[in-house]
Order: sequence, then structure tokens, then C-alpha cells
Amino acid sequence: MLMHGNVKVVLVAILLSAMVLGCASPTEKAVTAGDLVYVDYTLRDTAGKVVETTNSTVAKENGIYNVANPYVPYSFIVGSNSHPIRVFDDVVKGMKVNETKANITITPDKAYGDYNASKVITVPLETVTGNATNFSVFVNETIRYNDELVYVAAVGPNNTTAKVVRLSKISPFQPYTVKINENDTAVLDYNHPLAGKTLVLDVTVVALNPSPSATLK
Repeated sequence: MLMHGNVKVVLVAILLSAMVLGCASPTEKAVTAGDLVYVDYTLRDTAGKVVETTNSTVAKENGIYNVANPYVPYSFIVGSNSHPIRVFDDVVKGMKVNETKANITITPDKAYGDYNASKVITVPLETVTGNATNFSVFVNETIRYNDELVYVAAVGPNNTTAKVVRLSKISPFQPYTVKINENDTAVLDYNHPLAGKTLVLDVTVVALNPSPSATLK
């Protein structure tokens, strides 16, 4: 059967429209396992205090702004378990771009884990000589000294000696907090500051890159 040229153009247009409507755009697609997702989130404790956020405005309003923090959306592959907040995978599944979920209660086992007393250790301070190193500018900081990481607790005469914690000798990981005692010892805590805390999460999906397997379906 022959078709008039105008009729053929209209038919092709209808078919193309149907194909486009049948393919979900990234903003319409729901998040599934394997997708690379970008989220903005805010964490509060059960008293309502903001303790962590990707939003610079929220950080400034709540007095936790850190100039070293880039405040950009957090990205992860759904189902990879590559993030400390374990509940993220379950929360974002089924969400779409610009969708927000608020006031989600997260128990410690789904966030930063329970507080573990075995991760708190007491170690002696050691004295090192820096020769030309002026240790006074590094007090209460972790620096690389003689190819190892040390925490500078105090300085000696002329600032060329220092009492330090030799972190590299203790663990390949850095402690979250270091407390110096008067008896020349230091208490190292390797627990995350939010370990053992129940948290409240607000999260918004801001962008989504579907996994290759999802696009082929």
C-alpha cells in the first residue's frame, strides 16, 4: 500500500514520540542497584543538632561550617557498600532526581557503628629532635616526620625538639581524636565521633547516572 509523503512523515513522528515516551529520562528513572547517584544530605542527632551536611548554607546556619569542606553532593554506587552510612543504599532505592526523604531515623548499626572501647588506647609520648624543624607551628597537628606520621603534642627548648605520638607505629589508620595527658601519655580514639549515636537523616537525590545494565533494559 502506498502512502502520501505527508502521511508518512506524520506516522514517523508518532513512532518517534512513542519511543521517546517509552524511555525514562534520568529525572524520571527510579534509583536501582548499580546506579551512580549524587545526593545532598543532612544528619542530625536526636536532639535536633546538625552534625554533618553536604549543604554549606545549612552548615553555616548551624555553626559547623568548615572552610576545608568542599560541600558538594555525595556520590556513590548503589549497593556497593562503599560508604560509612550503610542505610544510604536502602533509602535511595526507588527515589527519583529532586525527590527528598526527611526525618529518617538511623540506628548506630546502620550509620557509623557502635562505640567500641577497644578502639581507645593509651600510648606514651616520645621525644624527637627536628634539627631545622620548628615544631611550634605544628602543635596539635599530625605531620610527616622522617617518613612516618607523628602527632605533635608539645615542643621543647628552642622549638627544635617535640613530644610526639608516633602514629605510624601504632596503626595504618589515623585516630579521630587525640587527648594528651599530663603524665606524658596520649589517649587515641579510633571511633568515629558519631559512633554509637542514633541519627536523623534528610536526603535529596540531585543527580543520577544509570548503570550500563539498566540502560540496556
